[in-house]
Amino acid sequence: MTESSKQANSPSPQAPSYSPPLFEQKCPYCGDDRVFTKYKVGDHKIIRCKACSLMWLYPRPKIDDLHSVYDESYFQNENFFEGNTHLYGYYDYFEERFMKQSAYQSLLRNIKKYLGLFEQGKSRFLDIGCGLGYLLDVAHDEGFQVSGVEFNHVAANRLRSKYVFPVYSGDVLDFKDEPYDVITLMDVIEHFLDPMQSLAHIKSLVKPGGLLILTTMDCDGVVSKLLGTRIEDFRRVREHVFFFTRRSIRDMLQKEGFDVIQIKSHGHHFRLGFLAHRLKLVSPFFGGLMGMCVKGLRIEQMTVYVNPLTKMIVYARRRA
Repeated sequence: MTESSKQANSPSPQAPSYSPPLFEQKCPYCGDDRVFTKYKVGDHKIIRCKACSLMWLYPRPKIDDLHSVYDESYFQNENFFEGNTHLYGYYDYFEERFMKQSAYQSLLRNIKKYLGLFEQGKSRFLDIGCGLGYLLDVAHDEGFQVSGVEFNHVAANRLRSKYVFPVYSGDVLDFKDEPYDVITLMDVIEHFLDPMQSLAHIKSLVKPGGLLILTTMDCDGVVSKLLGTRIEDFRRVREHVFFFTRRSIRDMLQKEGFDVIQIKSHGHHFRLGFLAHRLKLVSPFFGGLMGMCVKGLRIEQMTVYVNPLTKMIVYARRRA
């Protein structure tokens, strides 16, 4: 995926009427000054607000820093396992295609269930941070009229060359269109430089009664709190800017005019060999042990579903 934004430089007409305070002294969401350093990751801090539970990275990346991340290497980052400086994007996103699309079929069934009124070929679907279009491809097959927004220009150009789907390349704040029945943000909201401003704009792109579905890290999950910065989501300091709890994401969505239908934990499918490498980011010992076992048993290519309870999926409906 992934989409990020120039919120600091390109305000939207729908943006809230506040000026973000100093990020080390006050919460950029609720403005409370009861903030503290929750984690340290290299030269960065992850700060938490005691009032609303939102967490954010300090110092934040600048827009030029983000452009240097979202380039041709984002989806095939051969240095992925070499530390925080290189921990961004995907080791091999192309290899994950069929696993992701299989999971997206289940997601689309849930979306149709919550949407209610679905019109074949007419119900409009927008994926923000659409990456290489894996979700759009499945949604199209399920009968949606699909479009995408992608911050990574390389990915957007590749997607256009393969599909006829309309894909806007750039910042979602600059994207305008007729409202959609469904909008998805799959592992995207944590990349926004100002998620409050982005959600305010995204609301204008959702029909009254339409759905917004997002996935992101669940920072107050038991496993997340237990492992802390051993979890890679906290260590992606080149791209992850905000970190949400169930409480903070629910509150933010409700204030922007959405009713939260459901929040639940969210897992992924992995090949066992790759999962062992990912586990090394959390625990070198157990990751190495798992790697030896799956290699010895010759099951590196076996696919398993893993839900470590560190991510959540949120279904929300825009109020009429």
